Amino acid sequence: MGKDIDRRLIRIIKKQNVKIAKLQKKLTLDFGTGVLNKGQGFLKLKQHMELCNKKNLPMTIAFVDVDNLKKVNDKFGHCEGDKLLKRIATIIRRNIREYDFVFRYGGDEFIVVFRNADIRKAKKIWERVKKKIYEENTRRRRPYIISITVGFAGYTDNISLQELIEFADKNMYRNKPLQMI
Repeated sequence: MGKDIDRRLIRIIKKQNVKIAKLQKKLTLDFGTGVLNKGQGFLKLKQHMELCNKKNLPMTIAFVDVDNLKKVNDKFGHCEGDKLLKRIATIIRRNIREYDFVFRYGGDEFIVVFRNADIRKAKKIWERVKKKIYEENTRRRRPYIISITVGFAGYTDNISLQELIEFADKNMYRNKPLQMI
């Protein structure tokens, strides 16, 4: 009888652990896009910056801004704008390397972290994302064009997390078409 109770307790504990793990995973993700949320993204980026400092590894980030999200929301509704954000996040996540990561920075902004990659390598990886967005637009399943603007910044050990993001953000604005600024 004691062994049966022990087995039942073990099963209950295992089920609870699975539930806790699922909940923890949900808490790390951005609800609307399925990529890491800002808090988890910052935490992971900070950890990787420390690793880069210790091991003298390169790292690049990309600051990604979704163009014309407000126009999509205004013309087609916020549900369509949410679908656009989710689609862009999915395209990015599926077309970067397995050990790189993306997180939602703000309403229509994402940060992509390219581990062990200088800017040249990160831009080469980014070409897959651009190609997939082009393919998505040629299918014309939407009444608008998916458009994003990106700015890159390479990490050096003498800059803070905020400075790195600000530099990538400034580079993104330099790349934004004039009519969108």
